[in-house]
Amino acid sequence: MNFFILKYKSATKNFFFLQILKNKRTLHCCKRQLNVKHNSVIPSVVYNNVKTEKVSILKDNKGKTGVYRLTNLVNSKTYIGSANDLTIRFWVYFSTSRLTRSNMTIYKAILKYGYANFKLEILEYCNPDVLITREQYYIDLLKPKYNILSIAGSTFGYKHTAKTLEKFKTREFSYETLTKLTEAAKGRVLSKEVRAKISVARTGVKLSEETRAKLSAIGAARGCSRSYKDNFWWN
Repeated sequence: MNFFILKYKSATKNFFFLQILKNKRTLHCCKRQLNVKHNSVIPSVVYNNVKTEKVSILKDNKGKTGVYRLTNLVNSKTYIGSANDLTIRFWVYFSTSRLTRSNMTIYKAILKYGYANFKLEILEYCNPDVLITREQYYIDLLKPKYNILSIAGSTFGYKHTAKTLEKFKTREFSYETLTKLTEAAKGRVLSKEVRAKISVARTGVKLSEETRAKLSAIGAARGCSRSYKDNFWWN
């Protein structure tokens, strides 16, 4: 009789244990679903104060590839980025001279609010071959306010400052640079539509006599006709 009583107690105990375990798993699953629903993630590393933890940030992430998030502690706006070497990327954030030369929203925010008002999270470390994919995943999930570009690794939609655009317009290429550009373009065939668009885009652009002479020399070396150069370079 005692044997059956012990057997019954053991079976009952195991039953309740399995029920508790099942409930814990259900609760854990619900928590995971709740986290995804509310766009929360568990980062690999958290640095609560970018200013005071600068040394650790640079030391811990040397040579590591991953996706990170910067959070403004004043307004809760975030920025998500990635890098093959996180320490190299973070050095850029710690260089105020680099920040002032850029038009990026996150750079302006750091200069305005200060490093002490930003938290840095390493969302995950990953292999370089999946880096952009993982960054895109977090951008889609968390929808960071400071990310002007919604596509990871893309510059589409980025607006240069008026000063930068002016530099583009007035810059002059050396003969060596022009030669390299010419070599790189060898074998490339442009359609009539593309050539027409280039011609329209270059309307009003005036080249110096020195530049025209250099282009003529390059064209002669390649065997380009005068009419081709007139249509392509000098319209």
